[in-house]
Amino acid sequence: MLGNHGLIVTGESVAKAVELLDAVVAALCTTPAREAALDLERLSLVASDSFAPAPSDHPLHTVARSPARLAAATRGSLYPDHVIFCGVGAIALSHEEDADALGARLRKLRLTAPPFLLVPDAGALLRKDAGLGAQALARCLGDVLTRIPEGAPLNYLTEG
Repeated sequence: MLGNHGLIVTGESVAKAVELLDAVVAALCTTPAREAALDLERLSLVASDSFAPAPSDHPLHTVARSPARLAAATRGSLYPDHVIFCGVGAIALSHEEDADALGARLRKLRLTAPPFLLVPDAGALLRKDAGLGAQALARCLGDVLTRIPEGAPLNYLTEG
């Protein structure tokens, strides 16, 4: 394991490396993801022309509905690819704003809208024009945070 990057596997052949990777993935999948239902009504109210509710099976819904997991997601970035495809950390809407209001707030700061937004106690919104890399990394963050025990120490990337 390469800290804050992921898994590197090698083998005597490509087939052996794939076999090892499949074995590691199978072992990791024995830790079930924790699931929380989404609040589609609230998500629809805060969605916009640019953001729509994530698919109902998206793990970021669980992250947004768990105060501890939401705090972990918004505290910083866990791996470089997230920074590249999704920006630094994750952004959660405040209880009084919707996706349009957040977009206006970010534009004032000369920032672009992230590929996903977490809506506390409701679920997640995905930007409709998010690229495949951003979509994959958004799901990755959800997959990771729904499998890590709440309160586990996390090693965030530093600004440097």
